[in-house]
Amino acid sequence: MKRVILLILGYFYLFGSAGKYGSERFEFGYSAKIQGLGCAFSAGENDITGVFLNPAILSSINSFKVEGSFSSYYENFFSSSSLNFLIPNENFNFGFSLFFIQIPKIPHTEALNPDSVDDFDEIIFKGYFNSYSYCLNFTISKKFEKFDLGLNTKFLYEDILEENGKGIGFDVGIFKRINEYTKFGASLQNLFGTYLLWTTGKKEIFNPFLNIGFSFNPFQNLLFNFDFSIKTENIRSSSFFNISFISLHPRFGFEWDLFKFLCLRLGLEESLPNFGLGINFRGLEIDYALRYSINLGSSHIFTISYKK
Repeated sequence: MKRVILLILGYFYLFGSAGKYGSERFEFGYSAKIQGLGCAFSAGENDITGVFLNPAILSSINSFKVEGSFSSYYENFFSSSSLNFLIPNENFNFGFSLFFIQIPKIPHTEALNPDSVDDFDEIIFKGYFNSYSYCLNFTISKKFEKFDLGLNTKFLYEDILEENGKGIGFDVGIFKRINEYTKFGASLQNLFGTYLLWTTGKKEIFNPFLNIGFSFNPFQNLLFNFDFSIKTENIRSSSFFNISFISLHPRFGFEWDLFKFLCLRLGLEESLPNFGLGINFRGLEIDYALRYSINLGSSHIFTISYKK
């Protein structure tokens, strides 16, 4: 056991001073259901975009499903969209996701003297440009006797002005039904570090981090989710607890099924509230989530899905 603990600590130390906050962009690929629950979904079920938290979640869906989302973040500062499919198989479940982020109207400026930009008269305004981030995601999961196992492969592409970056990353996760009321999920994101190589020659690294979550369903119409992430990016201001380069990030979600077709959601993420609601009618689900930040304003997420 001691050897295992030392191996884990050594693994995180290897990446402890690598990238900074790169993996946060994947949060914008989550559905309205997940964001309404405060992104506490490592042990959740029946949502394809949950594979960004734990790829083993895919085994919880037992029929063909398609999801589409559109989101507007922080008073329309940027937007994201996603399209997700799940294809069930007798032995494996296969998932496919494509989501992109667009940041519009970024001012394009150029300094006449790059060594001194204090004089604004020496800065030329050249117009506006858009920035795009894409993630193509392939997931495979399999049920075993005592747990589910999932593997996620993500291909990244980013475009800023005349430069672009390409990368690939891997996630692995497990999902276990402890009893009728309790589920457990855990995943290791960016398994070997996710690398983004830019045409400028710069290499951007997204650090590995660990997601752990529990889901409790004590009553038929009530659901409680609790997650936390252990990150290695020396995050101080927004972390619940920080020591050296390791930080702890808890998340909480609550769902109440008022009727068979309507449910309300409440989440807490980084001490900020999330709200959501869902409507379900004959396999068609429509979900909405509201995220609010005191400094950045409100975000709106819409998801529509169909399960055959």
